Amino acid sequence: MVQLVRDHLSKTFLGSLETYADVPVLGQFQVNLDDIQLEDLDLSEANTGLALSANGAFLLTVDNLRTNVNAKFAYQRMAFPQFGGNGRVQVTAVGGHARLEIRVANDGAGRPMVTAVDAAELWFVGVRVSVSDTELAWLYNLITNLAAGPIQDAITQEVASQVTQKVPQLANGFLAGIPRTIDVKGLELNISLAGDPVITQDSLIVRDWGRFQNPNGQSSGPWKECPYKRTVSSDILSTNGLSNNTDPMIIGLVDQSIANCFTWVLYERGELTRYFEGDDVPGYALYTATWGLIVPHLAEAYPGNRKMGMQVSIAAPPNTSIDASRGVVTFGNLTLAFHLAPDDTEAGALWTEESSRGQMPDEAAAEELLAAAQQLLAASSAGAAQPRASSVQGQSAARRLAEEEVGEERGAHLFTVGISGEIVASRLQLEPDVPDRPASYRLGITMELNLDSLRTQVLASDVGEVNQARLQLLFSLVGFLVQQEINDSVLKDGFPLPDIPHVGFIDPDLTFVQHAVKLAANVKYQP
Repeated sequence: MVQLVRDHLSKTFLGSLETYADVPVLGQFQVNLDDIQLEDLDLSEANTGLALSANGAFLLTVDNLRTNVNAKFAYQRMAFPQFGGNGRVQVTAVGGHARLEIRVANDGAGRPMVTAVDAAELWFVGVRVSVSDTELAWLYNLITNLAAGPIQDAITQEVASQVTQKVPQLANGFLAGIPRTIDVKGLELNISLAGDPVITQDSLIVRDWGRFQNPNGQSSGPWKECPYKRTVSSDILSTNGLSNNTDPMIIGLVDQSIANCFTWVLYERGELTRYFEGDDVPGYALYTATWGLIVPHLAEAYPGNRKMGMQVSIAAPPNTSIDASRGVVTFGNLTLAFHLAPDDTEAGALWTEESSRGQMPDEAAAEELLAAAQQLLAASSAGAAQPRASSVQGQSAARRLAEEEVGEERGAHLFTVGISGEIVASRLQLEPDVPDRPASYRLGITMELNLDSLRTQVLASDVGEVNQARLQLLFSLVGFLVQQEINDSVLKDGFPLPDIPHVGFIDPDLTFVQHAVKLAANVKYQP
């Protein structure tokens, strides 16, 4: 903040000064100083400190402050015989000390703002004077005495006034640049303040909403608030557990409720419901021939290679928890309903008499199972990029959409399976961003599918037995391949974090704690 004030106080004019002084033997003189110009605040040797005060404010102190002042002067002897002259003077005020109490509140729109600067104290220990255009000792002494008195007082009052006025203006201009929302995959995360910052002598606590909303600023759902509440308190805002064992300037908590609100909003908007159909995805992932090994009687019921449709739905939003040892763990249940596509047409037959009876040799069965897994992987990645299902707001509307997509027009129901499992983000790391943003960071994530937690269940079948063991193996293979695909493509480059004007982070550190991710960093001023 002092750096901002210094940058904006360069070349500040302090106006003019008229004063009177007695010179031994010569008598009284009138002295006028004009074009008094404060050149800058010199912080090269200053010691700046920012602390928290007991009465709810920031305490900013600056020691060993220097400032330079240039001015024109004119002098006139008051008594007869009158005489006078003029010249230039440079005054360097040294050993300055400033003490400011800065109060911060919510501006009503969710941003912090400086509301007042109290107890603005500023003084200088001494001055150094340089007088040009004269070799008169008495005149030099006169200007020196004035510099140590009225001139120094004028400098001190003006600098104190400027600082008092400039700090709120500059601080609020800087704070206005802090984003209130962050775009996360098409949704906005509302990070605006939820109330005034709480300042004690030991800590500064800032609470934000941590709620997702639609890009147009609407609430999370239709007349609903996210039901997930914070699960951690400020009691764990300590340096314990940080991997770099530092005592950072800033410690923040990302509560697991933020992740839960994200998936809850997607669920409420119907975006966790998807519909795929045969040619939506490459290969034959959604053709009956691919599933012959899993559903032995499918070929008997529907001979040939028939196009299929798959409705992906979810009965409840995935649940995310954060564990100090495991990381970010998300658990969810999917329902996959397979049926014949409404515009079913036959493709080239892939069936053999042996495979149609579900009696393939083990080696051939394994190869086809792996091929099916690879096709389903292609279906997953392609379908996620180009989903055919649209989305609407609201849980009931999303379910209605699912029914309308495949309702009266869908072909015969084949079988429905349920899948449940855990996805674990075991590594979160802040990494320097791309070269054109050297002071920025991106969030790197490594995802793992907990294969031990993966469970499949046949919920319904109109085509006879569905081989549960092979179904489980198939989706385990698919899960493993999907995990590789996501880490190598979707998560490979991480997620850029927003810049905060004039603020640079030094050695940021992420650590898992119970129910939250703890962020710690030092900060520096960036011009």
